[in-house]
Amino acid sequence: MTLSKGDLLYNQASYFLSSKFQITSFAKSYLVKKTSSFE
Repeated sequence: MTLSKGDLLYNQASYFLSSKFQITSFAKSYLVKKTSSFE
């Protein structure tokens, strides 16, 4: 199976976006837990 340059760029972009989304969702849930524990 050969990957063209476009496929590689697409794979990298999708991986980067998914990891970025996971990080932001994790940070949001972490912040929610922190703020709720203060109440």
